[in-house]
Amino acid sequence: MAAVADVHCVDPEYRLESPVSLRARYTHPMAESPVHPGEILKTEYVERLGLSADELAESIGIPPERMREIIVGRRAISADTATRLADRLGTTPQFWTGLQSSFDLSLVRKTWQQRRESSGQKLPRRRR
Repeated sequence: MAAVADVHCVDPEYRLESPVSLRARYTHPMAESPVHPGEILKTEYVERLGLSADELAESIGIPPERMREIIVGRRAISADTATRLADRLGTTPQFWTGLQSSFDLSLVRKTWQQRRESSGQKLPRRRR
C-alpha cells in the first residue's frame, strides 16, 4: 500500500493521468450527467494509490467523515480541502476547485434547462 507522501515515488511504470487530461475527460460540456469531484478523487487517486478515505483524510488533516462525504458525492470540495488535496496528491488547488465548479455549473445548467422545457419559456435574449 502506498502512503500519500509517496505519491511522487511510485513505480515508474505506474503513471497517474495528468490533472489537465482528467479534468478534460470529466468536465466535458456535453456530458449527460456530471461527475462529482469525489468520484474522481476516489477512482483516480484513492483506489489507484491503495488508500482508504480515512487514511487520506488523516494525512491531509481533515475529519474522516468529511472525506467520506466528498467521495460519495454528498459534500463539495472547499478551497481549504482543495489546497490540502493538492499538496498531498501533487495536483493544484485549481484542479479540485475547477472540478467542483464545473460540477456545480452543470447541475445548475441542467436545472435551468428542465425549468425552461417544463414551462415553455424562453430565456430573454441579451441586447447588444
